[in-house]
Amino acid sequence: MRAGEAVGGPLLERLADRVGQRRMLPPVAVVHLAAVVVAAAAGVSVPQLGAPAAAR
Repeated sequence: MRAGEAVGGPLLERLADRVGQRRMLPPVAVVHLAAVVVAAAAGVSVPQLGAPAAAR
C-alpha cells in the first residue's frame, strides 16, 4: 500500500495541478472505492486452511 502511495501520490498531485482538484477528486474517489471493494472481496474469499486441516 505504501509503495502505491509513493508512486501514485506524485502522479495524482500532477493531475490535480493540471485539471484542478474539483475535476480530479470524484473519479479518484470512485477508483479508490472500487479498489477497497475488490480488496475486501479478496480478503473474504481467502480459504481458511487451519480448520479443515484440524478436522482431518
